[in-house]
Order: sequence, then structure tokens, then C-alpha cells
Amino acid sequence: MEFPGITTGGGWNGTSGESSSFRHGYFDQTINNVEMVLPDGTIINANKDSHSDLFHGSASAVGTLGVTTLVELQLIDAATYVELTYHPVKSIDEGVQKIRDAVADKTVQYCDGVMFAEDSAVICTGHLTNTGSKPNMHVQRFTRAHDDWFYIHAQKAVKSHPSPEAPLTELVPIVDYFFRC
Repeated sequence: MEFPGITTGGGWNGTSGESSSFRHGYFDQTINNVEMVLPDGTIINANKDSHSDLFHGSASAVGTLGVTTLVELQLIDAATYVELTYHPVKSIDEGVQKIRDAVADKTVQYCDGVMFAEDSAVICTGHLTNTGSKPNMHVQRFTRAHDDWFYIHAQKAVKSHPSPEAPLTELVPIVDYFFRC
């Protein structure tokens, strides 16, 4: 989940979606099993095969069916960075096509976009890496107090790129990527 204040239980109970959801589903779709304390004090382990009605019904129920006390979730290996490419686009239609292309590209693990104006946007695509695809790639941070907010950096980056129509790629430490604002 791409927000530092969300807990695992909160992601389960509130349906967290983020920039890898197009690949892996919403956060609740990555849960295998959930232990809950029901209002009568009963402790239930629910999954797709056992208590499946409770399992499916409690996802996004904001805790109304019981208190989540334990989850088993699916994980993927982490890496040091997200190699992030900013693709400038000039219209919603161009942005939608860029997103369709990204979803079709199996190497893309993350995809989202920011509209700055009716004729100015950026579609961001990324994948996990420990080194980057080119030597000496720029490392961009977002979690320090003096770092630009993500959308401000993205807008500046595509405008100041020597070739503003061309994509720009940089490395973002994984924590900075997930918790960018």
C-alpha cells in the first residue's frame, strides 16, 4: 500500500488500491486468510474455502463484521529501487493509450498518472530493480522534508527534460516510491 499510515488491517478493511493494483488486484485481493473476532467473541479464520461469505464480505466492510486480528497475505520480493519512467502526454486520450500500453507490457509493475492541465499530464511506469538499467542513473527521493512533492517533481522533470516529448527515467528508492506524496 502506498501510504505510510495504512495498516495491513486497514488495507483489508478499507480496500486499498495503488499503482500495482492493475497487476495484483486491490490489497484485499492479495489476502489468503484472515482471522477475525466476531461481535459475539468467536474467533474465526476465514478464507476462500472456509467461511468464504465472511471472507469476501468483510473485505472493505470497514470492520463492521468483526475485528481483524491476523492476516496471511501474498508477497513479492522487494528491491532497492523502482526504476520510474515519466511519459509526458498532451491529452486524456493519449494518457489512456499510454496506460493501455503499460498494462500490456509485462515488465511494467507500477503504473499511474497525474493530470496537470487539460493538455499536460504524465503517465508513470516502473519496475523493481537493485541497480537500474543504465550506469549512474539519477536517484530521486520524496520522503525527506525538503524533497518536492511527487506531482511537483514529475511536472518539473518533464518540463525541464532536454527533450520534453521524450520519457525521462530515474531511480526512486522503494520506500520513497511507496510513500511519495
